[in-house]
Amino acid sequence: MSPVSEELIQNILNGKPFIMKQEASIAFIDLIGFTNFQTEDIGGAITMVEGVINILATKLNDSNQHPIEQYPTSELAELALSVGTTSFLLAYPISDSIIIISDDTDLFVVQLAHFISECFQYAAHVYDVKGEIDPTSVTMTKIGLDSNGNLKYGEEKEHWYPIMFKGGISYGEFILYPSKLQIGSHLKEHINFIGEGYIKAYKHSELRGPGFRGPRLFLDSSFIQRLGEKTRRYVVDVKVNGKQDRIQELVWPALMYHEGNNPEVEANEIPGRIMPILKLLKYYKNPLRNLKV
Repeated sequence: MSPVSEELIQNILNGKPFIMKQEASIAFIDLIGFTNFQTEDIGGAITMVEGVINILATKLNDSNQHPIEQYPTSELAELALSVGTTSFLLAYPISDSIIIISDDTDLFVVQLAHFISECFQYAAHVYDVKGEIDPTSVTMTKIGLDSNGNLKYGEEKEHWYPIMFKGGISYGEFILYPSKLQIGSHLKEHINFIGEGYIKAYKHSELRGPGFRGPRLFLDSSFIQRLGEKTRRYVVDVKVNGKQDRIQELVWPALMYHEGNNPEVEANEIPGRIMPILKLLKYYKNPLRNLKV
């Protein structure tokens, strides 16, 4: 983390006045299907957002409890670094979106890919359970106390919706500055930001049409030109109706697999990642199903 970034963080945490103008990598990622999900089951939609926050909190806690320099081998340290969020300068949730700012472009790509993958895996393990027409519908056993203080339990249906993101990444200027949030008759300190880099990332997240559907990360040229040669291998052209578009995207699932690992071990993980996706795809392509992802 750069000295400028560290100074910014300390000023924010200590409540000191700040206005920070800086160039960095900026990702705007948006939960797919959230509008439909909250119409169908608001509790399930809230669970999606809570899942994302839980993953961010867990990763941050892991990094604080187990610093990279404490790992006994360079291989373990590299693995721990790739699945962390140490490159995230700021992760800013807004409704069903998150804005993430980083000052380490190549590490950011790897860590963001792992974060997105782990968000999907958060609920995906239930999608391969047999017996449910809707793979997101989960039967939970609830245990608690009744009004008389007696133990009670019962079964309730919940929706564990897939946490999948579509987004854009750019590199450019952002400006953080203090603002106020009104809560009733009170004003609370708040952080706001603007900048060309944020706007470019947002515009790429909003790409629509047959060639832009699904959990994708579209990249602005300002970001691509700052990627190292090793990371740029995961950037491909977007094709619409078989023709190359001017937009490029990050093949983020490929970053789940680590060079140097036993290929057989890596291959064994593929079914566990693919089967939940196939079951979801079969359900959402059902012509009797109105919900579109």
